[in-house]
Amino acid sequence: MGQGKKTWLLISVMLLTAVGVYFAVDYLMKTRVTDNYPDKRIIKYSFTMQNPTNSLIENASFWVYLPAKQTTYQKRTNVSFSHRVENRVDSNGNEKVVFTAKNLPPFGNEVFSVSAEIDIANSPNRLASVDMEPYLQPEKHIESEDPRIVAIADSLKADSMTDSAININNWVIENLSDAGYIRRDHGAIYALENKTGDCTEFMNLFLALARASGIPARGVAGYVNKESTILKSRNYHNWAEVYIDSAWRVVDPLNKVIFKNESHYIAMRYLGSSPTDNTDNTQRFFDNDASVRVSMN
Repeated sequence: MGQGKKTWLLISVMLLTAVGVYFAVDYLMKTRVTDNYPDKRIIKYSFTMQNPTNSLIENASFWVYLPAKQTTYQKRTNVSFSHRVENRVDSNGNEKVVFTAKNLPPFGNEVFSVSAEIDIANSPNRLASVDMEPYLQPEKHIESEDPRIVAIADSLKADSMTDSAININNWVIENLSDAGYIRRDHGAIYALENKTGDCTEFMNLFLALARASGIPARGVAGYVNKESTILKSRNYHNWAEVYIDSAWRVVDPLNKVIFKNESHYIAMRYLGSSPTDNTDNTQRFFDNDASVRVSMN
C-alpha cells in the first residue's frame, strides 16, 4: 500500500473515531440523569372528618395522595402530618397516606393536615429511564388503536416527536370545547364523537393520539400553581405528559399549554398505565370510610 493511501486510511479511521466519540458523548449528555431543583415551594392541604351519627365511631379512616416524590420538575424533600399516618403505594407508584380518628364523638369532627416541601426545577431534569412500552399501549378511556384515532394521528405526524405533540395538542384544542366539570370519566372516543369534555377528556384524547403516533404519554392529576399555596379540591386538575428527549414534558390541552410553565404543575398522582388499571376515578384525590364524612377544607 502506498504512503498516500496509508495516510488517507489513517485520516479516515481518525475521522470515524471522532464522529463515533461525538455521537456517544452527545447521547450520554442527552440521556444522563440530572438533579437540579433550585427553587422551593410549600404545599399545604387539610381535611375535616365528621361523624354524622349520635354514636361514637372508633378507628374511622381516610386516605389522600402525597405530591409525587420526584418528577422532571419537582422533588419532594419533606412532608409532615398533623396526625400519625400509615403509608401506602398504589399500583402506579403513587404514594398515599391513611389518617385514622381513634375516637370520633357523636356529631363530632376532627381536622387532619398535610404540609409538603417541594424543590422545583425551571428546566427539565432527566430521570432514570423506565420501560416506555406501557405508555404506548391502549387502555380504558385511551383508545389509541381505534381506526379513527389512528387516522387522525397519522395526519398529524411531523418530522419529530416534539412537532407531532404540538400538532396533536393544537388539534385537540381546536376540536374540543370545554364542558366544565364532568363527574364521570368518559374517554377519548367520547371526546372525539361529542367534541366536548372536561380536563379529563381533553387529556385522554391527547394521550390516545400521542400513543397512536408512537409518542410515550401518560396522564397526571394534581394542581397548577406557581407559588406556595393551600390546595383546594375545586382546583384539582388532569393533564398529560409526553416523554421526549429523555424527560417527561407537560401538555395541558384544556389550558392551551404545551412545554410552558411546567414548574407550575404539581403532580400528585400518575394515572393508569396498563389496560388492567381502573381509571374510572381519575378525579379522585382522597376517599374515606362509609361511616364518616370527609371534606377537603
